[in-house]
Formats: sequence, C-alpha cells, structure tokens
Amino acid sequence: MNYERLTSENAALLMVDHQTGLANGVQTQTPPVFINNVKALATLGKNYKLPTIITTSFATGPNGPIMPIVEQTLPNATIVHRPGEINAWDNPDFVKAVEKIGRKKLLIVGISTEVCVALVSLSAVNAGYEVYAVLDASGTWDKLVEDAAIARMVQAGIIPITWCAVGAELLGDWRSPPARRMGRLWQNICHSRATTTLVSSLPKPAAKPANFSTSGHAPDSSKKSLCNPYSERLSVVKQLRY
Repeated sequence: MNYERLTSENAALLMVDHQTGLANGVQTQTPPVFINNVKALATLGKNYKLPTIITTSFATGPNGPIMPIVEQTLPNATIVHRPGEINAWDNPDFVKAVEKIGRKKLLIVGISTEVCVALVSLSAVNAGYEVYAVLDASGTWDKLVEDAAIARMVQAGIIPITWCAVGAELLGDWRSPPARRMGRLWQNICHSRATTTLVSSLPKPAAKPANFSTSGHAPDSSKKSLCNPYSERLSVVKQLRY
C-alpha cells in the first residue's frame, strides 16, 4: 500500500453517534480521557477546516443528543439524523453527504467501535474510500470487543490511528502557521491527562463513624449532610478545560 499523507485538502471527518447516552456506556477509557480525545479530534477538524459530517441514531431516545463538546466545537458540521439504520452507510442521506464532500480519505470515529465505527468503515472501504479509524476518539463497552473490532477492520485494510497521529500528519512542520495552535492543543491535553491522573490517585477520605459529631452532641439524623467527601476531587475534574 502506498503512503499518502493526510492533509487538510484530502481528508474529511465522519463522527458517528457521539451521543450523550451512548457516551455514558464507554468503558474502554475513563470519561475525562475519552472526552479529551473527542474534543481534540473535533478541534483538529475545526482548526484545519476539514469537511465534517455528524450523524446520530435515535437522538430523541435513550441514545441521547449529540455530545455538547462535539456540537459546540463543530457548529458548521453537516448533521444527519438517522431514523433507525444501525450502519450509517445504509442511510441514503449520509452517503450523499459523504459523496458531496468529494474526498477519498475518511477519518471515522464513533460510539461504539465495533458497530458505529467498524460497520461504516467496512462499507466505506467497499465503496472505494481510504479509511482511517481514529480509535482513541471512539469507544465501546469492553476491551475484548474493541480488540475484535480493530482486528476485523485491519483485515479489511482500514488504518488504525489516533488523534495525535492525525494532528501530526496534518501539521507536517512545526514552522507552519498552525503550529502554535497545535502546540497549545497538545499541551492542554497532556495537562488535562496529568491532572486527571493526579486526582484519581488521591486517597479517598476516611469514612467517619456513624455517631461522630464535631460539636460533641449526638448527630441529628433528620438533617442531611451538606458535605460531599469527593467534592474537591470532582471539582478538579470539572475544571479541565481547553
């Protein structure tokens, strides 16, 4: 296979079922890491003006709406709401949107990896596209399921890749104009991951005895405690921003 680099002129981004309900079930990455990765790839799409299609399945049902981090980062993306097709490639509007872009290199991500990513990727390859499955901006419920999906895709000629590798290929040279924004993106991701790791490694506060009272009086069981022993840890995670 010949190696032709990804560029802002030859690549397009397809985001399949990045929906709040489905994201809650991702177990192959921690929530902060997964959200960071999705945000990073969406930011690449925005910074390099990659033609982007976002598609959903049953957005008004349990799958939920589009993840806010995706919709806010890519407000100009084409959105295709599927009424029921599991494989987005079975939806005529989705395929027409891809064909309208006119690019043969497709960066495909989704929830879940073995269904939303794999089925669309296999169909796209069959239709003559060169497909890159961006694995760290995708997720599923189990590591074994993910491994099986990756093996299946690789056998079909689909290229596994990460958002960082995508960013490096699109950048090409640290002396190019987008270098400052790319450096800031990588720096923020690394800082967020380090902070998340630090917070998750903090020891859990020791539980106080049920009859413990700092006032010296018996506790009033009718009053609910306003103290959340994990509030400080949660507040650090919530402060992770770009």
